[in-house]
Amino acid sequence: SDQIWNPAFVNLKNEFLQFADRNKRVAYAASFGVSEIKPDKVEIVRKGLEGIDYISVREQAGAKIVKDLTGKEVPVLVDPTLLLSAEEWEKIMERPVWYRDEKYILVYFLSKLPDKIRNDIKNLAEKYKLKIIDLMDRENIDYYCSPPSEFLYLIKNCSLMYTDSFHGTVFSILNKRPFVTCSREGGMNMDSRIDTLLSMFNLESRKISKENNYEIANPMEIEYPDVEAILDRERQRSKEFLCKALNIKE
Repeated sequence: SDQIWNPAFVNLKNEFLQFADRNKRVAYAASFGVSEIKPDKVEIVRKGLEGIDYISVREQAGAKIVKDLTGKEVPVLVDPTLLLSAEEWEKIMERPVWYRDEKYILVYFLSKLPDKIRNDIKNLAEKYKLKIIDLMDRENIDYYCSPPSEFLYLIKNCSLMYTDSFHGTVFSILNKRPFVTCSREGGMNMDSRIDTLLSMFNLESRKISKENNYEIANPMEIEYPDVEAILDRERQRSKEFLCKALNIKE
């Protein structure tokens, strides 16, 4: 799963499970992380995909790549993190020892934080009297070295999250927190995963980018009318795929 087929990150020769018998090869919610495969990688990707009978992906762009290269129609399924409920994730959460019950905006950007967004976050923090917790602030060892258990806690309890991360967006939705997701600027465009995720939950309005000057109406306000119903439906689709792929009778 995850970006196992992103040509920029991995040696594709090792990523299609050729070490296993063909009947044991299953790809669940795999991601290319890109919208198209460059010509010099097409044949290795095609050959790899043709050696896997059970493929599912996590973005519409990935399904199109598989269709274009192999002719196979493959399902778009949710990220594995969404197969667990918020309550199940809560069991492994840990409150940071440094946290003092302040209300805060959580910031988690894997790329450079645009100045416009930085200023907007500062203004929102001042307006609503919120602390800013930037998980990528290397000057603050408490924030920067937050383990996964604290990462989950901080998302669940934030007043607002700003992120360019797919999983930052996932856990914001799972915990029904107000969030703003930014298109990752510079380098490779990896928006396809986030676009599919936001579209699934009818939350496309929560995305900002350079094209709209990083503007969003009422970032502190959000509605989640159908999340549980959507998650129930998508978890059932995933279960059906995995049961078929693993030859498990329900």
